[in-house]
Amino acid sequence: MRAEIDWPGGRKVVALVTVALELWSPGHWPAYAPMAAAWPLSGIDDTHSTSWADYGVTTGIWRLLDVLGDLPATVGVNGLVAERHPETVMAVHEAGHEIAAHSWAQDVVPALLDVDAERTNIRRCTDILRRVTGVRPTGWMSPRATGSRHTVDLLAEAGYRWTGDHGDHDLPQLLSTAHGPLVSLMHSDYSDVRDTARTPTATCTVSY
Repeated sequence: MRAEIDWPGGRKVVALVTVALELWSPGHWPAYAPMAAAWPLSGIDDTHSTSWADYGVTTGIWRLLDVLGDLPATVGVNGLVAERHPETVMAVHEAGHEIAAHSWAQDVVPALLDVDAERTNIRRCTDILRRVTGVRPTGWMSPRATGSRHTVDLLAEAGYRWTGDHGDHDLPQLLSTAHGPLVSLMHSDYSDVRDTARTPTATCTVSY
């Protein structure tokens, strides 16, 4: 039986709007290439997929900021985006949107890292987002929403309050970790890669 939840102000429905603002590390690009087939050649850059991935930070995010207007959203930002485009990340912050950490880059997936490397990745991403915006992020969304078995403990250890890596409930869940509780917020992915539109990804989760 689903537990009842009381939303602030007696509200009956809550909608979480999230945007992913992403980049891939040098020499990497999206596996879900915008062309009909993934790039088959190793050792040779897929320049089209790379430029397609860059669209989000150069153009797409500005369009989404216009679309969102005064509607607050959570924007998951790679550390690499903050390093290369700090003015863009600052514009998102100044527009009133929450900045969540989204790993250093899209190819840095926590599930593929050992514990020390994952801890370093969390710290590196956290530090640059704090330097750029002046605000420490409190939420984390892994690339692919694919954390490791250590991710929730490492996030709580680093002072995070919530994670968007779980999709097994449509209502917030309280996770127990070795460093205290961590809130899990549902992340439903209705992303642009389904129809080969351009990045960044926009998703919306509605809970009753």
